[in-house]
Amino acid sequence: MNKVAITLVWGLLFIGFAALGQVEDKGSDGVLYYQGKLGNKEPLEFNLRIDKKEVIGSYILKNQGKFYTYKGRLNQEHTAIGIVIYDENQDYVATAEAKLVSLEDDFAKEIHGVWKSADGFKVLKLDLKKVAELADLPALLPCSDEERISMERPLQGE
Repeated sequence: MNKVAITLVWGLLFIGFAALGQVEDKGSDGVLYYQGKLGNKEPLEFNLRIDKKEVIGSYILKNQGKFYTYKGRLNQEHTAIGIVIYDENQDYVATAEAKLVSLEDDFAKEIHGVWKSADGFKVLKLDLKKVAELADLPALLPCSDEERISMERPLQGE
């Protein structure tokens, strides 16, 4: 898959989360979007969705054009995550453990941790900075519940 197609796929992942907004309850109903590096050289784009104590998301290695998904857990204090990473074929390829750096009004503004390959031979530093918070569009629209429900129904003829 070429880089343009991968960038397009990456952008399409966020269409359902088109409105910006602060994610108040540790990421539920929204996605935190990061840019940073894996190791010293590999730039990546990373998204994180938190639902209670579970975390899910994906990332793309920009130079290689490789896309990965992950799932894992948020610790009780909301200060760290542990994730299991899968490639495009859903094969287990790595794990990562990272600390979430937060401010009082800016949850998980940075993520710093360690990425480890499945065989344990490759260990890389993971450094990410939040660049956006994307929230579900219907929850942010300024309209009544009836209007929102009607927007969520398919148009006639679909």
